Amino acid sequence: MARVCKAISQPALDAIWRNIENLRPLMHLQHCLKTETSAKRSSRMLTYTSRVRSLRIKTEDMPDEMFDDLWNATHSTDQQRTYAFPVLRELCLLQGPAGPHADVCQGTYLDLFASPSLLNLMLEEVSPPHRRAPLPSNSRFPLDILCRICPHLEEIGFTTGLGVTPLYLKWAGCESDFLDTLIQFRSLRSVNISAPAELLCPGSTMIKKLSTLRHLERLVLESFDEPSPSICGTHAGLQEVATHRFESLQELCLTFPLSSFIASLRSLPRNCAIPRCNLTITKSSSGEISGCDIIDEITARLSPSRLEMICIEIRAPPPHPHMHEPSPIQFDNHAIRKLLPFTRLSVVRLRPVSSSTITDSLCHDMSKAWPRLQEIQLPPWENVWRPFDFPEMATLWGVREFAMNCPELKSLAMEVNGAGDDWDTRIEKEMKVGSDGDCQEGAPVVPVATQLTVLDLDGTLITCPRAVAPFLRWCFPKVRKVGYHIRGQAGFMMNRGRNLRQLPSFMEAC
Repeated sequence: MARVCKAISQPALDAIWRNIENLRPLMHLQHCLKTETSAKRSSRMLTYTSRVRSLRIKTEDMPDEMFDDLWNATHSTDQQRTYAFPVLRELCLLQGPAGPHADVCQGTYLDLFASPSLLNLMLEEVSPPHRRAPLPSNSRFPLDILCRICPHLEEIGFTTGLGVTPLYLKWAGCESDFLDTLIQFRSLRSVNISAPAELLCPGSTMIKKLSTLRHLERLVLESFDEPSPSICGTHAGLQEVATHRFESLQELCLTFPLSSFIASLRSLPRNCAIPRCNLTITKSSSGEISGCDIIDEITARLSPSRLEMICIEIRAPPPHPHMHEPSPIQFDNHAIRKLLPFTRLSVVRLRPVSSSTITDSLCHDMSKAWPRLQEIQLPPWENVWRPFDFPEMATLWGVREFAMNCPELKSLAMEVNGAGDDWDTRIEKEMKVGSDGDCQEGAPVVPVATQLTVLDLDGTLITCPRAVAPFLRWCFPKVRKVGYHIRGQAGFMMNRGRNLRQLPSFMEAC
């Protein structure tokens, strides 16, 4: 349509060039203009690149000629500076292995592609580049370029592949330069940084300095390696808290080894009003700390009147290769009860949970404490066999508590003991039993969790799926997906696995 109708040619070109996911359109355009002079080719390319609003580029894919054309068109010495992408809003630069411009740092690419209209920037380094010339020691690429060109930047992200030292650390010269330059972007609303422990270590002032960004709404800090002994020995920063309270922060995501994780939490101001927290521990040692200790650190920093989502995951493997060994850290009954005062919670995800300590009483208390609950996931440690001989372990009666007290619940995942063949007959008793368990006369008891569609009975023991299915269907009439995992010793698990696989079909028949 852009070729055959002049009336809609310009709007059609705007739509075609609005989002560019790779360099193919530019390479095709350059091929079509190869017979033109360099100056005319550059001018023609700018008529198309000036329409791009979203750009994703892998730097090693850029041909020499295209780089030179765009650079000459935007950095002419005899006229005022122009921008190759003047209306660009989102830019993602992927720095890969050696390419035609391996000696050109990402800062140079930013100088080429960035513009004052840029709002969202992501720099991803997937492998170390091979430079032929070192950067100047006082160079602070790319942040100094961003401060000069993109004063209204709202979202910024630096990510790096495993084992790769991010270039922005080399460009920054030192940690303080990097942080001091970063906080000059006063309009930042989202910061996403994946870096080695030397930047996000206990001794750093990352949390404290970023707290000065008054408009910051989302903060993601990630590091998978342990800090060096010299940094661990710097205890001065451990108790150093932020001077501000992240006044606008809506979401906090931390992914660290245990020592750095605890230090980062302690860097937060007390009673911090953050609605959503996503916390991940990547490494830990047996006996280092308990699930209760982690919850204590979290509850000491977050405001009970504001927290709406709490997600805590421990990705550390068991300390021994045997599959029956437990996780070094698990969240038990006592740890979960420490979250009950956070009455505004709508999403709760804790992994792994010590299922043997979760009781029907705790399920009742959770459902009463969190009436706004929309999602709760309490999966156990994966690939660990349990014999289900714990008399206090939660049963399907505990699942029923969420059906009775959480009207907005949409997803539930937990491991319970569903043994027994009389669950279907209990439905009739429910018609005369109140939610407090006492016999009553009058109106029947009706579940309120009618929105739940996803039910994950992760590892649950079920001996009679034909009896369990009507009970679950009564609790959750709109459930569409029933998930499960089968773990443990083959001889014991054969019938249990068969029963779990039969449950969805029985529920569909109800």
